[in-house]
Amino acid sequence: MEYFRDKDGQIQADIAYRLGRIISQYESFSIHPMQKFESTLYLAVLQNMLTSCIELLKALRGSERNKNQLLNSLISEENIFGLKESQIIFNSFQNELNSFEFIKHIRNALSHPTKINLESEFCSTGYTTLLNQSGVIGEYCFVSSPDTKSNRLKNYKFSEAQQKLKDENITFPNGVSIIDKGNNNCNFQTDGKSFARIIKIVLTTSELRMLTVNLCTYLAQPTQANWDGITINLDLLAA
Repeated sequence: MEYFRDKDGQIQADIAYRLGRIISQYESFSIHPMQKFESTLYLAVLQNMLTSCIELLKALRGSERNKNQLLNSLISEENIFGLKESQIIFNSFQNELNSFEFIKHIRNALSHPTKINLESEFCSTGYTTLLNQSGVIGEYCFVSSPDTKSNRLKNYKFSEAQQKLKDENITFPNGVSIIDKGNNNCNFQTDGKSFARIIKIVLTTSELRMLTVNLCTYLAQPTQANWDGITINLDLLAA
């Protein structure tokens, strides 16, 4: 059946609905535990939904943006995605995280994966699995950093570094300055130590599922006839 389309771009909502239903259908199958790959499905759908979500929010303006649940505080009771501050195990960004910033970091980790080293002081952008004591994948770690590359500090030209401090100072702590390493290679430093903006987020498999399914649910809301644009039907995928 061809996806329905209209002037409001409901093709995105329909895809979100169908992907959410695919997750439900897959989870209903009777599959041997060693042959179940639901986490892989969550990751694949999540990347699609996060990309759609970011672009949707960028398109919102004025009062619509203020009403959008993705911009609520992480600790808000209205947060439907299961996001919470305890999932952040490291963060050197300055700005306070809301749900939009939180998922944007996860989107960056999924969309720009590198071979990351979680033990590195300047871990680069990407994601990896974390095994539990039984050797089974129990958690996923997502890393987002604009200032690192190949698990090392990224070098900037002096003019680039200056521009970043000027345009993005909301994400830099107070006291961050530029250090010239010669040959027009610059990094950032604070208190005499090298500095990079890095965030590390850890989600359990169940938290990954909740984020993925509820993003599908959220983006699928326009598929409802006469939707008011605000009310969220969390049971939409079960209908």
